[in-house]
Amino acid sequence: MNMQAILQRELQTLFESMGHPGLPETLSLEVQLDLQSETFYLKQEQRIFEELIHIRDKTPTFYHYTSFQALVEILKSGKIRFSSPAGLNDITEISSRKTILKEQLDPELDEVRLHNITRRFIFSLTDRYDNLNQWRLYGADGTGVCLGLDLSGISDDRVLRFGRILYGEAIAAALNRIRSRIEDELQKKFDFRDYQRWGYFIKDNDYAEESEYRLICYDDNEELLNKTCWRVNNYGAFYPYLDMDMNGLNMKLESILFGPKLKEKHLNKGMVENYLTRYHPDKQVSIAFSTIKSYR
Repeated sequence: MNMQAILQRELQTLFESMGHPGLPETLSLEVQLDLQSETFYLKQEQRIFEELIHIRDKTPTFYHYTSFQALVEILKSGKIRFSSPAGLNDITEISSRKTILKEQLDPELDEVRLHNITRRFIFSLTDRYDNLNQWRLYGADGTGVCLGLDLSGISDDRVLRFGRILYGEAIAAALNRIRSRIEDELQKKFDFRDYQRWGYFIKDNDYAEESEYRLICYDDNEELLNKTCWRVNNYGAFYPYLDMDMNGLNMKLESILFGPKLKEKHLNKGMVENYLTRYHPDKQVSIAFSTIKSYR
């Protein structure tokens, strides 16, 4: 069996395991050889994994849980915050040996990887509306808000990518199997080199209940970050962030859901409505209360 045949069979199996009908016929499995490392790579590696991750239908509303204070800042500035992977709640994505990509592809958190995570910025969303677990983890323990966002107008290019999170070990296992088979059967080296771009759409299966989607900004040319956009989060991690204009992203705020433990909810609902009427009369934003009654 030659290299293309191994790639065809393993990637076909991977796509089917992820709910796709199979490997799209339009994708090329052509490889190229890096003479310096004597390693083969897929020319269309990025396209192949974008087919797994990319969301073409952005018409559903996606949700972002955050604190009430963060909502106030969003309304005042018109900006949303993208965080470096170093600032995420799941720090295993860059540092733990349990991380799928780290364990399988990159055994050390080296200088190159540290540099790369200051050029990737993530805004997390979910399709879970008024969800108890989301309130606990991301909605300030129920005292925050759930923002309904319209992403139908955002673009997908080299700078910005929107996609669903893939959970579990299937991808890492498939990549390892491809490398091992080519090495064992053909006595050739094969590797994947673009996972620093698409790898942030893969998480451990422990997080599958979150049903996460991500909007990722790639600052490959290091043009967006400045020295003032660094902070320390509640977990003690020092990391960079980007505050990006929602209008510039073609992202619209559709709804605000107040958390089940938000204080002064009726007063705050009236104040937010008044603020929107005064300063954003062109925006049609619905405001409601969580229907969860048993939150303690």
